[in-house]
This record gives sequence, C-alpha cells and structure tokens, in this order.
Amino acid sequence: MNRRRDVGGRDQPADVWSPPSARLASASGKPITFQRAVNLDVVFIDAAYSCKGGLTGIGLVREEQKDPCCRVVTVTSDPRSGVAAKQPNCWTGFYIGGHLGGAFAGNNSLEGSGGRFMGGVQGGFDYQFATNWVVGAEAQYSWLSNNNNGVLFPGNTLVTTNNNQLGSATGRLGYTWGPALLYAKGGYAWRDNNNIGVTVAGVPAAFTTNGTRKDGYTVGAGLEYMFAPNWSAKAEYQYYNFGSTTFTSGPAPVVGAHFRDDEHTVKVGVNYRFGWGGPVATRY
Repeated sequence: MNRRRDVGGRDQPADVWSPPSARLASASGKPITFQRAVNLDVVFIDAAYSCKGGLTGIGLVREEQKDPCCRVVTVTSDPRSGVAAKQPNCWTGFYIGGHLGGAFAGNNSLEGSGGRFMGGVQGGFDYQFATNWVVGAEAQYSWLSNNNNGVLFPGNTLVTTNNNQLGSATGRLGYTWGPALLYAKGGYAWRDNNNIGVTVAGVPAAFTTNGTRKDGYTVGAGLEYMFAPNWSAKAEYQYYNFGSTTFTSGPAPVVGAHFRDDEHTVKVGVNYRFGWGGPVATRY
C-alpha cells in the first residue's frame, strides 16, 4: 500500500490526505487548529486548548456540558458562524408574576350571573425532576371588581353579596416539551368576607345564615410557555369552592334559600423566573 507522511511526521495510507493547518474560532471565540489527517469517516483535531467533546463534521464542535437543570446534555456549535446550539429549557427555580382575567359565579350563586374583572400577583417555585416532568408550589392573590346586582326575590326582596379578594396556595404538576408546560394544580383557597345584605323595597332587613365560609379548595389547569430567557406567559382556568350559604331567618321569601359559594376564573399572566438559563455559548 502506498503511504505518505502527514504534517506531524506520521505515516498515513494514500487514501488519507493531510490538509494544511487551518484555524477556526469556536462559539466562545477560542481558536481551533486543524492539523491532522482527515478522511470521510474521522476528523482529528489539534487545538490550542483541550476540548471535552469532538467534531460532528468539519467545523462543528460537539461537547457535553450541564444545562440549567444540572442535566448533562450534548450541545453543538458551529465555529464558523459563532452560534451555539440552544440547551434544553429548564423550569427549576423561583418565579414571581402578575395576571389579569375574569371571574364568573357558578349556577345558583348570590353573585348573580355577571362576570367580574380580576387582577393580581403570583409567586412560586418549580422543580424539573425528570426530562419532561415538573412539580411545584404557588401562592396567588387576586383582586375582583364589585358586583352587587344580587338576586331578586318576590316582595321586592333583594339579596346582595360581595367579596373582592381571592387567594390560593396550591401544588402543581406539569408535563413539559420544548418551551411549553401543561399543568394541573390544586390546594387551599381563601376569600374575604362575602358581605351579604338583604333589603325589602330598598330598606335593610335583618337575617341570619349558616355557611359563608372564608376557607375552601381550588383546582385548575393551564399552559405556560417560555417566550424569552427568564420570561414565561401562561393561560389558566381556576375554580374556587367555599361550600354553600343557607338563610335560616329573615324576610319570608328568603328563609330556606340555599346558594353555592364558588367562582370560575379565567386569566392570563406573565412570570419572571430567577436564575433561568437561556441559550449559552459553548464552554471548554
């Protein structure tokens, strides 16, 4: 077999050729010097520093590094363009944000059938414990606009109620793919005093009730999406249940009347995530 020497003085088969030394810059700006034999199957490099990975093709650098979730991943960069491949997204970390939306009372509610504007804040922590699974905890507080339309009974008897604060402390479990997270949530719910009032022909009337709890439960589901490093947006449905209220005394038309105390809410929000890694340059 015909043989030849490469630039390093080593014998090589004739079907392997030795190009002149060539220098390229990696994505981080460090030089890569190509000095050894190259054929269609294998690429060898001598570099001015030590690489952890190898080459996927001429000029493409592949290496292992830890992503923001501390998972070992393989990333590929093209030194010719200076662009490194994006690492997988990671949901692990604390976050704070805000939301806007609407609240709608359920059937047979003292709130009536009209919707109310709501807005508020939320904060929490997520942990990505597997490639596609996320578990977390969140606290949320919302303000609601007033709605005193109430429920009109015979004899011009009007019952009104108003609660304008909702809160929750929930756990959540989600499945993530790419930059999206689909999740379900549930836990403790709180509301302020619902401020029930009864009037007959506009004149306040005495009454008593049972129920009217401030504490309850909540469940919900939503979709969150990473639209930029450290930022995500979400759309969410959340249901609040505080039991029921029954009038035990008062004007005759309302005695024995029974109402559900619940809220259906739909909202969109934005979160800022602390320490969330985005695209990074290749490290060596």
